[in-house]
Amino acid sequence: MAQRRIVIGAIGGDRHKDAAMVLGKAVAEHGCILLTGGKLRESGEVKDAAMYGASIAEATGAAARLVGILPSEKNKELWVATSRRLFLDTGLEHNVRNVINGLTPDALVVFGGGRGTLAETAFAVAANKPMFFCDLPASRDRLIKNFSKYFVDGENSSTDVDLYLRSPLQAYHDAWKRSLSVDDLKSGLDNFLKTAPTAIAPDELVKACIAAAKDAARGPTGFPGLPDHPETKPLFEAVIKRISSPLD
Repeated sequence: MAQRRIVIGAIGGDRHKDAAMVLGKAVAEHGCILLTGGKLRESGEVKDAAMYGASIAEATGAAARLVGILPSEKNKELWVATSRRLFLDTGLEHNVRNVINGLTPDALVVFGGGRGTLAETAFAVAANKPMFFCDLPASRDRLIKNFSKYFVDGENSSTDVDLYLRSPLQAYHDAWKRSLSVDDLKSGLDNFLKTAPTAIAPDELVKACIAAAKDAARGPTGFPGLPDHPETKPLFEAVIKRISSPLD
C-alpha cells in the first residue's frame, strides 16, 4: 500500500467539547485524518465536536479528512459522502463497535468519558497504540474514577465488564496479535491511566501523534474488519487511500 495520511483517533464522552473542537481543528491543519465514533455535527460529545472543529479549519484552507465509525444505523453499508469523508455504518452494537475505534487509528487522543471511552482506551492499549491525554487533569481524573466505578468495584461492574470488555473481546477474539483476557484489558488500562503523560496544547499534541505514528502510514491501518466479513478490510484501506490523496 502506498503511503497514506496518519489517522488520529479522538475518543471521549461529553464535558470536553471546546478542547475536542480545538484538537479536531489542529488535526485538519496538520493534514491528518481524524477518526471518531461520531458524525459531523454540533454536540457536546467529543466524537462530534472534534469533527466539527476539523470542519472549521476548512475556512482557512485546511482539508477536513474525516472517518466516522458508527454503530448500527439505518444504512447497512459503507458510504463516502465526499472524497475526503467516510462514515461507516458497522451494523454493530455500540459496545462491539468500540473495538474498531481503539484499533484503527495510528495514534489516539483520549478525553474523559465513561464506559465506552474506557473500553476504547483498553482496546488501544492492548494494541500498543501511541496514546495521549487531552484536557488534563480533568480527563485522567474522570477516567480513573469511572474505571473504578464501572470496571472494578461498582454496583454493576460485573455487568459493565461483560458488556464493554468481554463481549467485544469475544466478537473480535483474533483482532490482536496475542491472546487477550478481560483481566489483561483491565490491567493495561489501569496502568495507562496511572502513568498518563503531561498535558500539552492541542497543536503540540497532534505533532506528538504524528511523531509517534510516522512509520505507521507506510502500511495499512489497524482496522480489524467487520466480524465475519474479512472483505471489509481491503475495502476500508482503499477508502483511506482515497481520502489521503493527494499527499501534500
